[in-house]
Amino acid sequence: AVIADGISIFHAGDFNLWHWIEESTPEEVKFAKRAFLREMENLKDLHFDVAFFPVDPRMGRGYDAGAAHFSRTMHPSLIVPMHFGKQIETGEAFRRKMESSGQLCWAPQERGDFDPSQM
Repeated sequence: AVIADGISIFHAGDFNLWHWIEESTPEEVKFAKRAFLREMENLKDLHFDVAFFPVDPRMGRGYDAGAAHFSRTMHPSLIVPMHFGKQIETGEAFRRKMESSGQLCWAPQERGDFDPSQM
């Protein structure tokens, strides 16, 4: 996390609830969830104006589990999905899901896309 010009920015990098629920054993999924929640505890007292978080279509139906949990618990002012490569529809699906829950979300529409009006 960084603060620049008074704006707090969180970039998750590869931090995510990494599990492939369709392929993993229940024990592997539980281990991944525990590890993720343990790291989330370190962030609990922070607020982020902008958060970039992975939504990875390779994970199947759990593609946005980490980002959705982060959004529900951290309440960033704006969340931006990432790590979906050329599968733009993944970011857009996440945006719709977040906005239906009241979370402001901006999803890039092409590689390198940026909308400074959302800042």
